[in-house]
Amino acid sequence: MKQKNNLAYLLLILTTIFWSGNFIVGKAASHFEIPPFTLNFYRWTFAWLILAPFTLKEIFKKKRIYIKKYQINSSFRYY
Repeated sequence: MKQKNNLAYLLLILTTIFWSGNFIVGKAASHFEIPPFTLNFYRWTFAWLILAPFTLKEIFKKKRIYIKKYQINSSFRYY
């Protein structure tokens, strides 16, 4: 039980660190006049690069399911 509490506290602290880091990066970006769309692009790119090693294996395993769902969803696009 204690390990679950420690993990919860660790994740809460990491969330706070990431959130405050995002605020600092946003503040620095406004200081250096980085356009919002550029900043958003790089934030999503870095998030994808961090998460990709954990998710790509599973995505490739379920590729057929995703393609099938995409085909079903794209068929409703024009109605």
